[in-house]
Amino acid sequence: QQVQANGAAFPLGVDLLLVGRSGWVGLPRSVAVEIA
Repeated sequence: QQVQANGAAFPLGVDLLLVGRSGWVGLPRSVAVEIA
């Protein structure tokens, strides 16, 4: 739940930035946001 909460709190732009820096960390967060 914490990951989903963080994903919902951060805007999509910030999430994409995280994916750009460390894909294996940002990607699951983006997927969780899309599922939620």
